[in-house]
Amino acid sequence: MHVSPSWTLAKGIPALAILIVLAVITNEIRCFRLGRRRITRGQMRLRVIAAALMVVVLGMWFAGSFVLPDRDDAALLSRHDKAVVLSYWSLCIGLTFVLIVLALADVRVCLQTYRSQIDDICVGVPEDQEHRN
Repeated sequence: MHVSPSWTLAKGIPALAILIVLAVITNEIRCFRLGRRRITRGQMRLRVIAAALMVVVLGMWFAGSFVLPDRDDAALLSRHDKAVVLSYWSLCIGLTFVLIVLALADVRVCLQTYRSQIDDICVGVPEDQEHRN
């Protein structure tokens, strides 16, 4: 039995990515509970939701490569089946855009936290010395 490289990529990459996301979010939660991360509960909640959504999107990619027809079989699909395939991948793309918005929200919170920490550090420093470095 010969396994084509496209089959390996289509099924191997999302499966590996799911494992990596689960490992990273498990580590994030563990470090948050131990107090090693200086993030708010809201930011942690945002990261967990984003990780869960990422697992769903990667799972859809993984499942879609098994369940949905290949390009060779696409010509044999009825109009209804084509609509199902289009809806499936449109949902996957839509969830990906939601994931991007969540990631941008997390970056925004990180930048706000960073800026407030910089402001706290620079409280006692005169303005003319702030800009020398």
